[in-house]
Amino acid sequence: MSRNWGVTIPCAAAYLLVVFFGKRSMKNRGRLDLRPLLTAWNSVLAVFSTMGAVHSNGDLISRLYQQGLRYAVCDSSFYYDDVIGFWTFLFAFSKVFELGDTFFLVVRKRRLRTLHWYHHASTLVYTSYAYAHMHGPGLFSLAMNYGIHAPMYAYFTLRAATVVLPEAFAVCITLVQILQHLCGCALNAWALWIVLHGGQCSAGVLVSLVSICVYGSYAAMFLRFLVDKYTRKDDGKTD
Repeated sequence: MSRNWGVTIPCAAAYLLVVFFGKRSMKNRGRLDLRPLLTAWNSVLAVFSTMGAVHSNGDLISRLYQQGLRYAVCDSSFYYDDVIGFWTFLFAFSKVFELGDTFFLVVRKRRLRTLHWYHHASTLVYTSYAYAHMHGPGLFSLAMNYGIHAPMYAYFTLRAATVVLPEAFAVCITLVQILQHLCGCALNAWALWIVLHGGQCSAGVLVSLVSICVYGSYAAMFLRFLVDKYTRKDDGKTD
């Protein structure tokens, strides 16, 4: 994946085409429930994300405690570590499997938001791009993403199993996602500042700029989703 990250671009394009034609093909067909399969799908991703969160956040906390914030942001040695390097690879590769989320929305004829398909397609490309460049701030990315996906997919599992949960759970998940993206912007901006001022940091100028733009777009779109969903009582699924 590190050498062939560019293949994710046509993969993302193919994904968008499948989504478009999939929605059209379902227009005059009855919705499929698939509730047991959806419950199993979300539960697997919840367990996987929890395991990833434990490993990545454990390593991140250790680095922060022993070497400090700048080291944790700028050092890329975790890519070579047997354990955390493995979970970093799985993190990048898992973005392919997470595209399966869209399948359930399409065949169950649920509303497919721009946020959903944009987030899935862009994350697939961006994650592989950052992984290929061994981007130093990437450790924060996978720690935060694993960390929020664990409760998010657990929430989706319970919802798929028809467990009624307070709306506050979904609101909290979305708020933490927004915070995650704002932190991503700030950390990459700091890494870029260090590089531009001649400091030593495993963060290229271009990949840092791309990261800031990607995280910024996510923060804006999730904020809009939060306002539309929970102030206008719009029906949909948190991405």
